[in-house]
Amino acid sequence: MTAHEAAPGGGPPASAAALDQAQKLALYRNGFVVVSGAVPASLVHAARRRLFMGFGAGAGARGGEPAFLDLFNATALRPIVQEALGPVDAARGCQLATRWPSEPSQRVNEAGYRDCDTPFRGWHGHLDGLWNGATGVHQDVDRAMTAEQLAAWHQEPSRNGCRKAFPELAANGAGLRHYPDAVRTALAPDGETTADGRFWPRPTLLRLAPGDAAVILHLTPHSATRVEGAEPRLMAYFRVTPQARPTANKRVYPEALCDIWHEWPGMAATIAAAGGS
Repeated sequence: MTAHEAAPGGGPPASAAALDQAQKLALYRNGFVVVSGAVPASLVHAARRRLFMGFGAGAGARGGEPAFLDLFNATALRPIVQEALGPVDAARGCQLATRWPSEPSQRVNEAGYRDCDTPFRGWHGHLDGLWNGATGVHQDVDRAMTAEQLAAWHQEPSRNGCRKAFPELAANGAGLRHYPDAVRTALAPDGETTADGRFWPRPTLLRLAPGDAAVILHLTPHSATRVEGAEPRLMAYFRVTPQARPTANKRVYPEALCDIWHEWPGMAATIAAAGGS
């Protein structure tokens, strides 16, 4: 996480087969890098048309359709990722995420705050795998927890997304913690503080043009924000793992969770030059 309000497009041209050293350094330091113009306009048009056809028919669209898979398989994105991550399989599916324009709402997010009370257009930060988005977040923001109740809430690990043993005790601010308070306070004072005294560091808000892509490390806190313009925000998410990952660890790989660059051979020289390990 960085403390800038917006990140411009960048990275190699769409014809490049690898991130350059400056972009690899940005990926290492920030957990993401933007690749401008990675997807040709013709493929962007085809994907948008298929998506809107689905909306018009009231049936939506599936991320395994060719129009969406081509955004990764038929562009420079796959060789760019392979140079850093090692050989990867062709994408067989993706997550299609559409964010519609909206006003600040009373909806409670997974951090345990109303959308209208959450700074930076509702950005609250999460990590994939800790909440699957398909289950409701158990929060009652109208009644506060006692210190003892809050301690009990955080002792019990989440199950099936965010279902816990104490859902009736959930209160404002008692949602999932995807990154520790030590990380929050390290970025002070660049941020905002809500009425309950909690500090919210200023996130990096990515502003991408049609055809741009972002390569993001899996342990980078991220979030969708409210769309305040007139057009919906359309995204296709591809979750990529290297072919070299052991077969027994295709879904869970402790070594890669404990060493976040374990599976990135193409990043090794950049990380070493930056003094990392």
